[in-house]
Amino acid sequence: MRAKEFFIRAGKLLSAVLFLSVGLSMASQAMEPYTLKFPVKINVSGNAPETTYRVKMEADAKNPNAPLPSPSEIARVGSGSNQKHEVEFEITYTTKTREGEDLIYKIRQTTEAANNLELSKDEYTVIVQVFEDEKKPGFLKAVYWVGKKDSGTKSGDVSFTNRYNRSPNPGGGGDTPPGGTTPGGNTPPSPTQPTPKTPEVQGEVRPFDPVKAIQKVPAVFGAIRKVATGDSSSMALYGLFAATSMCSLFFWGIGQKKKEKKA
Repeated sequence: MRAKEFFIRAGKLLSAVLFLSVGLSMASQAMEPYTLKFPVKINVSGNAPETTYRVKMEADAKNPNAPLPSPSEIARVGSGSNQKHEVEFEITYTTKTREGEDLIYKIRQTTEAANNLELSKDEYTVIVQVFEDEKKPGFLKAVYWVGKKDSGTKSGDVSFTNRYNRSPNPGGGGDTPPGGTTPGGNTPPSPTQPTPKTPEVQGEVRPFDPVKAIQKVPAVFGAIRKVATGDSSSMALYGLFAATSMCSLFFWGIGQKKKEKKA
């Protein structure tokens, strides 16, 4: 009789612990948010007129529902020679990503084309991982990696370099009319100066694989590692609690039947 009462009480206690642990598990999902900042540089060489330069950050098609910065497009107005502009995107994350899951973004220029303005066509890929901070349980932490599109070369920042190239003598110069001859002579027009090309970065270009790239993040951005979620161990513990509860209820039922017979 004492053994039956022991199992009944133990089952009730374990059932209470089970429900309490489930509640705590659900509460632990609501962690303190974490805001990640993505700085962007816009450089302009040459004596450019007043122009509005725009950059945009958007989620990749692989994860269209990823949190977005607000605003997702930033503009800067500037004029003059050798301009340097800096903007910054901010994204606040409220939940951690699942183990092995990455959030992928694209950053590109959306500046409108203008005469004599050569815009950088670079596009950057940003990979973000959000996880629980091991040093501060209940708080989120995020790290990211940046690389140019279709390139395996890692980059530490996002930077666009635009060039303003103005033709020095559009009409031939001096008294030379646009037709190309001087009064009393047959001097041909001056050849148009070729537009200098943007120097290309030397190095091997190969297909960009975000999944492999994120595994080789430089130490400056923090260590990216797999986060143990503890889901398997929790399920096993819940199963043990459930089995114990069923046993206690079984013994309790037997005891009730015996009491009824004696009565």
